[in-house]
Amino acid sequence: MDRMSPRRSLRPGFTLIELLVALAVLAIVTLWVLPGAARTLDSLRLELTAGSFLATLQRARGEAISRGVAVTLCPASQGEQCTERYTNGWILFTDIDRDGRYDHERDELLMTDSALPAGITVSDRGGSRDLSQAISYLPDGSARRALTRIFCAPAGRELPPVAVVLNNVGRARLARGEGQCPGV
Repeated sequence: MDRMSPRRSLRPGFTLIELLVALAVLAIVTLWVLPGAARTLDSLRLELTAGSFLATLQRARGEAISRGVAVTLCPASQGEQCTERYTNGWILFTDIDRDGRYDHERDELLMTDSALPAGITVSDRGGSRDLSQAISYLPDGSARRALTRIFCAPAGRELPPVAVVLNNVGRARLARGEGQCPGV
């Protein structure tokens, strides 16, 4: 083919206008989708955290029944001693003397869990305070107390709380939208 031929070869690709239109559409879709995706991720993180706490309660009940001894769950921070807040993590142990405190010589450490994801808090049903009380299961699987732990999203995020509800018999369940987060 010589240079003077009226047929020009077509090059595959995009023109500058087509590329700019495609980038504009991509930017609009990204700005529209990202806030919803962040909310979904926050919601999943909150539910997974509450679900982890629920699984620990269920394990505590099962261990108490199968071992025939009291089993206690208490807040702990990077160690094996009960502390003030569940947001720092928790430990699960056999509680031979039923005092709600882990004793290295007598009790067996069954599980430790690390701190909650940043910003997630745990409070009572009314959202009035952080919780520090241990939860103990007796050998018959009962907790002999009803309580609710409310897991709340980080401040500024409008997500309904996820509750872990424990009844007197010792059964625990997840509930959405029950209770109130602090500051709401």
